[in-house]
Amino acid sequence: MKNAYQVILYFSLWTASSLSLLAQNNQPISAQLKHVTVFRDKAQITSSATASLPEGVTQLQIEGLPAQIDKQSINVTAKGNIIILGVKHQVNYTRPQKKSVRLIQLEDSLTLYTSRLERYTYTKDVLTKEQQMLMSNQAIGGTQTGVSVEKLKQMADFFRTRLTEINEKLIENERNLREAQTQVARMQNQLNELTNKRNQPSSEIIVSVSAKNNNTPAELELDYIVPNAGWVPVYDIRASEGKNQVQLSYKANVFQRTGVDWNNTRITLSTANPSQGGTQPTLNPMFASLYQPEIMYGASNARKKYKAGAAPSIADDLQGRVPGVAVEESETVADYTQVQETGLSVEFDIALPYTIISGGSPQLVDIQAHELPASYSYLAVPKLDGDAFLTALVSGWEKYNLISGNANIYFGGTFVGESFLDARQTGDTLRLSLGRDKKLLIKREKINEFSSKKTIGSSGKHLLTALLCAIPKKNLSV
Repeated sequence: MKNAYQVILYFSLWTASSLSLLAQNNQPISAQLKHVTVFRDKAQITSSATASLPEGVTQLQIEGLPAQIDKQSINVTAKGNIIILGVKHQVNYTRPQKKSVRLIQLEDSLTLYTSRLERYTYTKDVLTKEQQMLMSNQAIGGTQTGVSVEKLKQMADFFRTRLTEINEKLIENERNLREAQTQVARMQNQLNELTNKRNQPSSEIIVSVSAKNNNTPAELELDYIVPNAGWVPVYDIRASEGKNQVQLSYKANVFQRTGVDWNNTRITLSTANPSQGGTQPTLNPMFASLYQPEIMYGASNARKKYKAGAAPSIADDLQGRVPGVAVEESETVADYTQVQETGLSVEFDIALPYTIISGGSPQLVDIQAHELPASYSYLAVPKLDGDAFLTALVSGWEKYNLISGNANIYFGGTFVGESFLDARQTGDTLRLSLGRDKKLLIKREKINEFSSKKTIGSSGKHLLTALLCAIPKKNLSV
């Protein structure tokens, strides 16, 4: 019996020591965001983490990462006298994400305005009760004895003065109360939205490391790719009258919905498109052969019958195939996306750090600014529009690695409209419409002397001659 107690005691001690060892070897840590490379439709996040490791094997559990991570892109490197044994990714549906700075600010503001709302509500209640007390105690003196005129005047002045003060305070308090209610409602709605985002699942990367000594310092660098992020190019093109140059501002609208805010982070914009892949496509031959109609034995009497050598009708049977020909086509290897950019990718390192909130409005980031040579000409289509359009012919744009995108056009400091910069065109001159120029009048007049209409039998001949006139105003030279 004594030996049995000893075995149970030894087993309990061994179990407790094992659980303690497991608890020590599972170490949760957080990663510090260092840099983000934003592609056209993805982003590569670089983070760092530090830890002090005991002797032996430790499971470093890096928490609070975006829920959607490309598992194949995870790369972990370590500095220090440690060995990485393995890396594993998992999604945590129970642990909420860390509170963002914006969420903490909203909670503090909501507490402040809620306190104000309670104070205004309490003040309204006190003033209302005082008003009711005054109104319910209007009787002066007793029913048997009267009151002097002087006393009555004093009481009337008191009632008038005090009730006026109460009403003025009630009006001011009611205005403050409504304002506080509006602020509390707005902040509560925004707080609910951010809280819902915070309650979304996050992911964890578990890194198994081995250390030979206790208190071994370890530095980890973590790289991974996430979806729901990217950037869209946008341009500002400014032209001025009398100048043979245009100013081109290259910008980007950066967005991200990864679930984790990028706070005060350096970013790099890349023109690469990881979704496009790097596998070279293979063009397989296509073979054509005579179409042989399939004979359906045992079908009902309603089946169609074909004559020998005759092709069935396209509408009924071929469903878009060429009559008499069957085409065998093999599948393509590469998966192409809608973004059709060619050439090597270019990266733009942004010198200043940016804060880009997950799910927030896109952040406009300045990339580059250039001055490009330009010449100006007029374009007019009098049959369709009576105005002349000033056009800038820009050269030298192709050497700046531009991407097709929308452009805001300014002329003489005034916004004239939007255009589209097509970076895929093969010409070396970019044509931009600068809007209507009211200083140039375009007229189109019919010349009856040289216009005629003749009918010969069932056919006819219609000749129309028009005179086009360009009339400049002031000192405009055309």
